[in-house]
Amino acid sequence: MTIKDVNPTLEEITQFAGSADSEGIDLSSLAIDLKAAAKHLTFDAGDVVEVFEGEQAGVHGTVELVMNDIATIVSTYAGLKGQRLEVPVRSLRKRFKSGDHVRVSSGRYKDDTGMVVRVVDDEVTILSDTSMKDVTTDLNSHL
Repeated sequence: MTIKDVNPTLEEITQFAGSADSEGIDLSSLAIDLKAAAKHLTFDAGDVVEVFEGEQAGVHGTVELVMNDIATIVSTYAGLKGQRLEVPVRSLRKRFKSGDHVRVSSGRYKDDTGMVVRVVDDEVTILSDTSMKDVTTDLNSHL
């Protein structure tokens, strides 16, 4: 069960919050914030990515093109190697390997840079350039 770095949808928040008046939650403001956060999901041609949800979960490849909210990737996954797949950007995450140099884009370690030393499940550990200590963060939303 994941209890940290959870990003609920607007529908889920509405379901649990009740009316905006009763809990003091401004849903229109929240919707704007959620849309802004979604825009941070950017991928460029050449990025190595993997699909982490949906029917194609586990498939990985290289981004060829991104138009609107759909990315075209060229698969490097066994059995689909070389095939072009269209995948919603929200279903992708960058794929890293030990030795890659990265920058944390959000969360507790925002703007920290370092070298990837370990990737396990949905967490990546980097050796921070500034503190020279290991920093572990969620792969889905922070790199």
